Amino acid sequence: MLAHVDRSLTALPALAQVADQEGVYLGRSLSTIAKTGKDISEHGIDKGASEKSAVEPFNYHHHGTLAYLGRAAAADFGDGYTYRGSNLAAKYLWRSAYWSQQVSLRTRLMLVMDWTRELLFGRDISRF
Repeated sequence: MLAHVDRSLTALPALAQVADQEGVYLGRSLSTIAKTGKDISEHGIDKGASEKSAVEPFNYHHHGTLAYLGRAAAADFGDGYTYRGSNLAAKYLWRSAYWSQQVSLRTRLMLVMDWTRELLFGRDISRF
């Protein structure tokens, strides 16, 4: 039983990047299954196993890693390209990556207001 579990485990990192790609994959897979009309049993096995599956297996593509630590940042963009920066460049590299991941205009406006408030009044550390 343990050998079966070991074979079926994936070594994907627990990152939002992985979850995002898996979510997109799942949405596309379910849409493809709905369009092709293949019958799926309760065990997740296609009843027409002799036919080619309508859905390709999930394949994770690493797009890089960014770590922001106080006034410094380190980034690994894959293919041997890395970045280490400090102060202003690191802060805005992190903020540009964070900005690009926002999904609505409302959250982007809230970010602009928070960043402007921080610029004018400094960080609010009274709650910690």
